Amino acid sequence: MSIAKYLEDISDRYFESVAPAAISYSNPKPEITSKAGEVYLSNRGQRMEDIAVFELGQILNLIVVSTPGAADPTVEIQDNIGRNLLKINSPGIVSVPCERSGVFHLMACSGGYIKRYEIHVVEKNQFSQLPDFAQPIHNQSENSWQWSQESFELFQISVESILRNSNLPELFIRGIKEYHLGLFHEDKRVPDFRHRYQTAHGFLRLFIPFSDIARLICAYYHYCANEFEVASQLVQGNGSRMGKAISFFKGHAVTNCSSNKTYIKQGSGLPLLLNMSDALTFQAVEAITDGRYEHASELAATIQRNTLPSHDRERVARLRLLDAYIKFQTDRTASISLFEELRHSPWQSIAMASETHLKKINHG
Repeated sequence: MSIAKYLEDISDRYFESVAPAAISYSNPKPEITSKAGEVYLSNRGQRMEDIAVFELGQILNLIVVSTPGAADPTVEIQDNIGRNLLKINSPGIVSVPCERSGVFHLMACSGGYIKRYEIHVVEKNQFSQLPDFAQPIHNQSENSWQWSQESFELFQISVESILRNSNLPELFIRGIKEYHLGLFHEDKRVPDFRHRYQTAHGFLRLFIPFSDIARLICAYYHYCANEFEVASQLVQGNGSRMGKAISFFKGHAVTNCSSNKTYIKQGSGLPLLLNMSDALTFQAVEAITDGRYEHASELAATIQRNTLPSHDRERVARLRLLDAYIKFQTDRTASISLFEELRHSPWQSIAMASETHLKKINHG
């Protein structure tokens, strides 16, 4: 009995000691937690993109925008030195100095929500001092349509080496590589060439304020997509061969500027490789504006022989518009029929150019 009683006393004391805690655990008091909310950074009135490029020496005054009622936002900066919290001044402004060229990250947080940004800081003159870049482009300008896998890889290695030796951002180098890979794939009828151009544009458009070659490649991307209005804004006038072709396809008169090269010079003098069919199109445009319609017709026929409708949908539409302009001088009835058909083109810019031309005809 004494042993049983002893054990009973221990049992009673145990339940007396743990019961309040058990009750508290089963019915916990509500905790005040920070509610997560969306937060992002705004630069000059626009929501900042996930990847951005800024010039060395700039001070970025960014606006922190967060969900009302959510946890107070914070902004951290992380670079190769470490990670630090930035001060957010009233009314929600955070100042970020671009003190060193290279890459750093910003993290905007609210509760458990985190928005990351990759910031590239560049020196503007980095992109204008590339004396060796032109050489591999010149070497390929006369026989780019004869690329083999081996010769293309050698070309890529050469270009990449020159860009890396100039300490250019990796993002820029990747854009240049993707552009040339797009040219190679289009030449070899590889279906993903559009994706390659799009990827190149996605990288290089960030460098348009700093690099003429980035601006030209982005303009050519929009030209290839039959987005002539956007392309014309990037070429800054119709002084170049590409600018003349873009203006022509918008339905505007252009003046002649003869050249037989398969590359373009603009601004800094950096050349640009492009698809041979487009180089011939530029020559056909020059022939039309110079009144050499027979030559233009021969060039259009050459382009047609090297064009596959299933592969070159956008180019087929441009070629038909080019043909309509050529025929307008030799076969007015056939030309008007083509323009009427192109009024219903799925590419709005081509449909608008055809509509504009028909209005000119109707109003004499």
